[in-house]
Amino acid sequence: MSAIAPYEVGDLLLAAGAYTAGQVEGGVIRRATSVLVSWRYAQVHDPTDVAVGTAVNVDWRATIGGGGGLGPQAQTHGFGPRGVFNVEGDVRYSKDGTPYAIGPVAFANMLLVANEHGVPRALAPSWSYVAAPLFLADGAVVTHERTDVTLGGSSFVDSQVIGTVEDGTWDGTTNGAEMLSFLSMPFVLGGARVTRRVAFDVMDLSSTWPTDHDAVGRAIGKLTGSKVDEGTGTVEEQVGLRIARLAGATTNVGILNGSATVHTPAAVTVDGPSATLPVDVSTVHLVNASDERVTLGSVPTIPDGSDGQRLALVNIGRGPVAVEGDGVLPGSNLARSRVLGPGAAVELTFSSSSGRWHELTPTGAEHDRPPEPGGRTVHDTSAATYALVADDRTRIVVRSGGPGSTQVYPSDHAAHLPVGTEVPIINLGSEPLVHVAGEGARLVGAPTCPGGARQVATKVAVDVWHLG
Repeated sequence: MSAIAPYEVGDLLLAAGAYTAGQVEGGVIRRATSVLVSWRYAQVHDPTDVAVGTAVNVDWRATIGGGGGLGPQAQTHGFGPRGVFNVEGDVRYSKDGTPYAIGPVAFANMLLVANEHGVPRALAPSWSYVAAPLFLADGAVVTHERTDVTLGGSSFVDSQVIGTVEDGTWDGTTNGAEMLSFLSMPFVLGGARVTRRVAFDVMDLSSTWPTDHDAVGRAIGKLTGSKVDEGTGTVEEQVGLRIARLAGATTNVGILNGSATVHTPAAVTVDGPSATLPVDVSTVHLVNASDERVTLGSVPTIPDGSDGQRLALVNIGRGPVAVEGDGVLPGSNLARSRVLGPGAAVELTFSSSSGRWHELTPTGAEHDRPPEPGGRTVHDTSAATYALVADDRTRIVVRSGGPGSTQVYPSDHAAHLPVGTEVPIINLGSEPLVHVAGEGARLVGAPTCPGGARQVATKVAVDVWHLG
């Protein structure tokens, strides 16, 4: 510490306490050119002094009854709140800055952490910044208040200001300069190997890893002398990343991503009609392990989502999976019905106005299901042999031929019907209607349709039909 000016009335000359390793409470240091803490020691035993490991500690104990909550002058000479450790002042430049001659850095961690030379060790890299304040309701109701700029507290606030005075001009376009709030730019050098680099990690609320609820409760109890109330608390909604609708620039982009986007899927076993699909993920894999079609009949089939939420359904199983629209299954929450053959997929979006999940896939796309019941036309034929054609995608095929009649199911080359197409087949004859695969096609399921019966032919792959 150098050049400490004579103290003013009400001040304490903290240099005495600093130099003699004593303890000084209250007061301020004024007009010091710098403060240097020379901290050199070898720790060979567990410390008994809580000060070991902390070079500068502020033991702040106060009762706030007035002002802005941070002392008699809660604000800096600017417009922001005064911090416990605060940087103020006025820095002017008399020469040009460069990419390496930048403005003052308010906080920096340049510590070198390593093992003893030549001695193998296990090291756990720590954190450069920790925000873990404790907010408690002590024996009464505490109403969580908003701040002037956020809907609650915040562990990190970036509020840079770039402006001009006296008709000045700030040129941020010549060099393509940006205002950046957070930069992640690590280095991995030499023989170092790291499994994964994560620039920004969001964990679940009240996560039990790595610190459980009991450990947090014990810490609060040690500080307050009171036992933490039972329970884990409730939160109505979690948002991992919130981006407001940006409109302040000429071009506004919420997320600019030059890399792959991965939506971790949730697998749902579809072995019966009672399955309900989750909405707390972005992608759902449907797994129907049988060759038979499963039609979901749960109400709702998909619960309500958030307005504008998207959900992709992908059938990775062996058999088709059908979901019914509200017109067929009231309360399903789906705007329309859909059959997903093996390998088929559809993307949905939820509307809070309609209370339904709507398809983003165009209605004429592959895997589209024909109109709801009542919207089909009837194609009645008495021919002994009939092969499906493209128009049968929206028709009910009624067979009224005699004994030995056959129904032919074409390959995609012979007649293009999208995968997922369903064609109802009704046999009005008294004898069984024999199902026959056309050239290049394959059939699975029932080999015949009994007399007087109704079956559905579903195209589950490019050249594969399921009968049942």
